[in-house]
Amino acid sequence: MEFKKPLIPLDVFKVKYIVLHHIKAQHATAEEIHQWHLENGWNGFGYNEYIRKDGSFMIGRGMHIGAQCQDHNSISYGIALEGNFNIEGPNQEQLNTLTKRIEFIQSIFPNILEIKNHYELASTTCPVIDLKSALDLKSALVNAEDEEIERLDEAIEQLKAENFDLREIIETQKASNNMLKAYVKNLELEVEKYKKEETRLVKIVKKTRNYIDILLNARKK
Repeated sequence: MEFKKPLIPLDVFKVKYIVLHHIKAQHATAEEIHQWHLENGWNGFGYNEYIRKDGSFMIGRGMHIGAQCQDHNSISYGIALEGNFNIEGPNQEQLNTLTKRIEFIQSIFPNILEIKNHYELASTTCPVIDLKSALDLKSALVNAEDEEIERLDEAIEQLKAENFDLREIIETQKASNNMLKAYVKNLELEVEKYKKEETRLVKIVKKTRNYIDILLNARKK
């Protein structure tokens, strides 16, 4: 997009605020907003950045002084969200992108003190809703989700540990069963050996009795 006059760079050390806006229109391209602002007599697209409803963003004036917060343009960085927040609110995709962009912007401007809704610095209702609270709520939900995930991870690890203990018990039981089977097998072999020995002794006893009977019969004669 072409601006009527050259843009003036922001002094990164003087920027104190990130200012949040809505565009007061349910749908608009950056080019359409640029045209509206030109018609207002401005130098063109006034916001430093713009976030669409699909979560995509574009750099407007970027690192240059914007036309987005009267009397604070040179000490603020303005981000506008697509939508008319008189009748709707930002969606999750926009809040996700806004969170990431704020983190990035804070890394560039070392002296940013606060994130402000436009109406906190100027006589306006923009962005109608408290976008800061929406971001805080999103952050709280993310933290809650992270805590829940952490609890689930701990539960899974506990289950894994219990499962490992159970496997140890099962393996120990299997080993005991194998030892018992081996012991029973040895007993069976011993019994079989004794049976064979018993059979041999029975045969010996029978032979002995026959021999004695023969001797007794010989004496009688």
